[in-house]
Amino acid sequence: MATQMMHWNVRGLIHNLDDIKELLCKHKPKVFCIQETHLNPKQFNFLRQFAIFRKDRDDGNASSGGVAIVVDKSIACQQLTLQTELEAISVRVILFNRLITVCSIYLPPNCQVSKTEFYNLINQLPEPYILAGDFNAHNSLWGDSRCDGRGRMIESFLVTSGPYILAGDFNAHNSLWGDSRCDGRGRMIESFLVTSGACLFNKKEPTYYSTQHNSYSSIDLTIGSAALFPYLEWDVIKNPYGSDHFPVVLKLREEHVPPPQVPHWKLASADWEGFKESTRLSRDFLKNLSIDDAVTYFTAFIIESAQRFIPETNGYSSKRRVPWWNEDCRKARKKQNKAWGILRRYPNTENLIEFKQAKSQGRRTRRQARRESWEKFVSGINSYTQERKVWNGLRRLKGQETYTLPLVDEQGNTLEEQADALGAHFESISSSTNYTESFRKYKEIEERKTLNCKCQQNEPYNRPFNMAELKAALNTCKSSAPGADRVMYDMIKNLHADTQMTLLALLNNVWAAGYLPDAWKEAIIVPILKQAKDPSLLTSYRPIALTSCLCKLFEKMINRRLL
Repeated sequence: MATQMMHWNVRGLIHNLDDIKELLCKHKPKVFCIQETHLNPKQFNFLRQFAIFRKDRDDGNASSGGVAIVVDKSIACQQLTLQTELEAISVRVILFNRLITVCSIYLPPNCQVSKTEFYNLINQLPEPYILAGDFNAHNSLWGDSRCDGRGRMIESFLVTSGPYILAGDFNAHNSLWGDSRCDGRGRMIESFLVTSGACLFNKKEPTYYSTQHNSYSSIDLTIGSAALFPYLEWDVIKNPYGSDHFPVVLKLREEHVPPPQVPHWKLASADWEGFKESTRLSRDFLKNLSIDDAVTYFTAFIIESAQRFIPETNGYSSKRRVPWWNEDCRKARKKQNKAWGILRRYPNTENLIEFKQAKSQGRRTRRQARRESWEKFVSGINSYTQERKVWNGLRRLKGQETYTLPLVDEQGNTLEEQADALGAHFESISSSTNYTESFRKYKEIEERKTLNCKCQQNEPYNRPFNMAELKAALNTCKSSAPGADRVMYDMIKNLHADTQMTLLALLNNVWAAGYLPDAWKEAIIVPILKQAKDPSLLTSYRPIALTSCLCKLFEKMINRRLL
């Protein structure tokens, strides 16, 4: 089952950053809600390869509170502004092709939260939504052994609410969710559950371990829409890592395989000699084919050879590895996990001390590994080191910075609907309807007229192209993204000499017929956000078109001849 979402009270994001990176790498959640981040405004760029939305506690105490939402770079997302004094932050994301609101929340155990304040937050979340966080509420509904007022309030809310998912560390106790006691916050959440009609995803498993009292509680909740309940499976990772809370995982019950990204050719690993020998193609194949059929066959012939001799990416994100992780780090992690397993089975003071020591030793080992890796990298840089090598090394060490894939406001709940909205916008700004009526009439009349061309076929600019012109144009072609046919300039440059002659004959047929193949009229349109523009508006994007490299090569040949 694919992991859609995780939430975890991390008890210090920077302090446990390595654990977060490990969870992101291992489970690959699309969205990760984090509580008790303990961040201040000066701390940033710690997960550069993800989109991060955060709300830090602003009481001057950087070592407490704070919430964040980490979103995978492949997921379209947009922050939602909340009017609340509660520690909560929300984004809208598209998960398993549904637009869902996700909110990360932290309710401190000694903070009074009124029912009105809690419901005011819920009312600001567009449905369906997920609320994830530390509620510090106790109720047997989610497996706690006791029930408090906050737990009953949330229980009441769940019974009356509409479709959403609410997940996180509520710091509420109630036997409703498997806790051993019930407090006021637990009773509040219980009331919420009873009156809202929402679904509780918890399975009465503990999500928090108190080292002080050597006891377990269920205060991290996942509450959600009845419409979403059939799709998601709730589970707990029974390892607190560097925190005292267990990470919670939401997986898709039925495997929803997202459409993979278009695979990329690994040109640096290509067997160009094998490719060249496999692409021998005589021009005789052009005799009985139309121009469209000839272009289709020629393109398929190149791609078939490329798939044999040029490796491709698989279209899915790979594991994010860092160069500093070594054997010492692996052993320290294994020792920490073993110590936790012993403590979980045999909870006593001696085993608790062993676990804390193993956790501290693991943190020191990883810190030392990072320092040594950085020193090794820096010592290898000199005046002769290529700039590209330096930047690639920095990206590997820090994680490559990425941009957020935005959502356009009120333009559909799926990626397909968002794409349709952008396409319709680009069509409208290119439409003739933007002209005045008088100009449109003039344009229609002029376009119906036949051009009187008195040029002769033997004019230099009308003659067939030769191989020198093809080679000259090809030499000016730099590496660029291919069009829908996936043919790249490097492939054309490495074609067999006979096949390049065949390509020249094909281009001359196109030139003589004055007919552009249908396949060359197709393009992949990529929306690019304009600088300093609002990403939620359609007007903030400009389109770029990825067209066939064969077509662009032909265009370069014509331009060189005419200019």
